[in-house]
Amino acid sequence: MIGKISKGAGFRGCVNYVLGKPDAKLLAAEGVLTDSIQTITDCFQSQRMMKPHIRQPVGHISLSYAPEDASRMTDEILVSLAKEYMQKMGIKETQYIIARHKDQKHPHVHIVFNRVDNNRRTISDKNDCYRNVKVCKELKEKYGLYFGKGKDRVRTHRLKGNDKTKYEIYHAVKYSLSKSNNWKLFISELSRQGIKTEFKYRGKSNVIRAFWLAVQFIKNAQRTQHEKSEIPIHSFALNDYSAEQPTEFEFIYTKSNVKYWYGFSATRQKILKEYLFHAPKGQKATVFTRAEQNFSFTEDKALRKLIGKMVSENQLFFSVACTMNDSACVKAMQWFREDVRFSRDYTDIPDQLITYSEDPLMLKAISNYAKAADLGIEDVQFDVNNREIDNNNSAFPENMPDELKNALSQFAQALASSPNIQMQQMRVGQVDAKTTHKGKNKDGSSGLYKLDLDDESDGTRRLMSIAPAIESTLRTGGLLLIDEINRELHPILVAYIVAKFQNKNANPHGAQLIFTTHNTELMGMDLLRKDQFYFVDKHNADGVSELYSVSELGTRTEENIQKNYILGKYGAIPNVEIEEVE
Repeated sequence: MIGKISKGAGFRGCVNYVLGKPDAKLLAAEGVLTDSIQTITDCFQSQRMMKPHIRQPVGHISLSYAPEDASRMTDEILVSLAKEYMQKMGIKETQYIIARHKDQKHPHVHIVFNRVDNNRRTISDKNDCYRNVKVCKELKEKYGLYFGKGKDRVRTHRLKGNDKTKYEIYHAVKYSLSKSNNWKLFISELSRQGIKTEFKYRGKSNVIRAFWLAVQFIKNAQRTQHEKSEIPIHSFALNDYSAEQPTEFEFIYTKSNVKYWYGFSATRQKILKEYLFHAPKGQKATVFTRAEQNFSFTEDKALRKLIGKMVSENQLFFSVACTMNDSACVKAMQWFREDVRFSRDYTDIPDQLITYSEDPLMLKAISNYAKAADLGIEDVQFDVNNREIDNNNSAFPENMPDELKNALSQFAQALASSPNIQMQQMRVGQVDAKTTHKGKNKDGSSGLYKLDLDDESDGTRRLMSIAPAIESTLRTGGLLLIDEINRELHPILVAYIVAKFQNKNANPHGAQLIFTTHNTELMGMDLLRKDQFYFVDKHNADGVSELYSVSELGTRTEENIQKNYILGKYGAIPNVEIEEVE
């Protein structure tokens, strides 16, 4: 028994295919008039209009059975199996038809159902490919149906289009696996056969991006939101109604041993809801609440009412209140300003070296990360030179355009001659970083050779670029967010970073690391607890991404998370299905 699931936008074509063949026989129907193909289509379409925004309301499933089971497959048994299959798949309380085709040696039926059910709900397609495999296996075991011996007996010469391509990939993968003992060799072998491998990035990056946009807006809303400025909200784009709905954010955090609850709801045009609660004495108390331009306060009412009058509909009260020295808001804002870091803010190594030129511990940390990334690096030397800008432009880099040199020089002169500014001087920073590698000379002796930073590998430079963010977070505590932490980094280096945050000695202040990755090797390294794993799964039907924890799935302590994830137990993996053809 094999189930193949597909979805579509129009009932007419699907019903015509299922019932339009000369040998097609309608075995069962529910909720539709069966006078003709047209009346069936009209009934489906009428119910589908209860939720017109659903892009793929058509559910189509073919259930195929082995020729070995043909003698048992009466119409009644095929209908009974199809109904039980639908129940187990959650296809309930909706319109459907079941039809039998006899154009192949193997018995098979087609199910067409409405994904808009009788109660105007949408029948979920979440992980339906994996649920399909599980249900088919259960039914085969329950009724003693024939178990195939694998995909190698499939008559591939009969396949066309996508199915043919799938089996070509299947055989290529099977062969490549037999020739490979690691991931890199596997990818290389597939490439040799003309198959390009790409990692599929799903909605997880949007989680980090949304976090970053929200934090930037909170920190800067009072400065950036002028009268007609749009709020940097990006609504869900895969339907025709979300653009009009608000986007909501909520942060629950602790700063200086005080717990805070801050959140807001907004459209592109205005703030609809905003609130801040704190618990300085252990009990949750209101700082302010907001419903559009209506504000409520329990303390410091005079000051906060004045602030409320100054807040535009597209500004956050929280941000404006900080500029007015509202003490409770200032304390709550410290977490956003001091404790939340994003790796995207740490991308330019020279700029960072200039920033931390007076911090020998940070320079040493960056050097240590370079050595961790490349075991061949013996030493890293930094030469940071901050030179004052003078009249002869000697401080500027040689490759800087003359027009820019002249403009900066004139500005520096004006700054120095200003009567209102004393002892001011513009400086330009230059940095030179070199790594020292051990090499072998012609006579066989060892020697040391220096390389420019640009000559180092992408992985080395990547680890050096995020080193200040990692070390700053570990030093003071707080939260660090890194999107695609595995980008250009070996899994061992990723584990090196994660282990620092899990080690109490390296992380005495309880700093947190949130990162996204598609690399499953971390799951098998015993670095993380099961409650620290979150998956992001994108629904095929509507493109919505869902974030959920492994611990929410009822996993056992001893459960192999890596193995179960690869097997599809938790979802959040690409939906790839290969149909067997008997």
